[in-house]
Amino acid sequence: MKNGKLWIFGDSYGTFHRSGDELKDWHWMWSLTEKLGHENFYNVCEDGVANEWIYHQLISSSHMINSETDTVIFIATQSDRQWFFTDNEGVGNINMGTSLEKYVTKSQHIAIDHYVRHLTDNPQNSIRFQWLLYGLNFLKEQNNLNLLILPGFESEGFFLNKEFTIKGSLLDPCIKEVKGRSMESWLNWKGRIDGVDPREGHISNCNHPILSEKLFQTIKHKQVLDLTTGFKEEFII
Repeated sequence: MKNGKLWIFGDSYGTFHRSGDELKDWHWMWSLTEKLGHENFYNVCEDGVANEWIYHQLISSSHMINSETDTVIFIATQSDRQWFFTDNEGVGNINMGTSLEKYVTKSQHIAIDHYVRHLTDNPQNSIRFQWLLYGLNFLKEQNNLNLLILPGFESEGFFLNKEFTIKGSLLDPCIKEVKGRSMESWLNWKGRIDGVDPREGHISNCNHPILSEKLFQTIKHKQVLDLTTGFKEEFII
């Protein structure tokens, strides 16, 4: 008997742009929901958002999450992203460069540019990321949530999950699908296709079942979640 929901909070690693009928046979969210025996999943993800926005969505939804039956995945994004505008959450990725101009007003773009030039500080970003992780683990313990913090980018040196061991991040299978297996090769490939990664969750269809099984083994059996190996690689040229 199916029971409970799978909740996914995150950035573009969790968004999808095709209909459920096109995705349900291979996408990791549909597959993982089935593996865990849940009735359905609830997706709260947006492209380009910052961790503060994702955390806010989790807090806002926490009263609807059943700690006895539900599973929660929090996809932690880049620590240097900022939730600049409450009514335009998708422009948190300061690495978008000049393409930001398409999504904000001229004055907003100037403000973000000044922030990037004068106020971005890696130590502060790391501290904010640590605060996020402590906050998530506090929320997990206070509400007895079955919560997995899934790193989208940073993972090394960060305290992510008490009962789960994670190697790498979702960025690993993302860039390793591309010939060259490097950030540079991935960015060059994206540059040739208008700068937007068309893959659902930034991995190809063939790797979704692999990710689903890895997540299932970690959530259900507390096995090590190794995102650095086991995926199909270097088939995108």
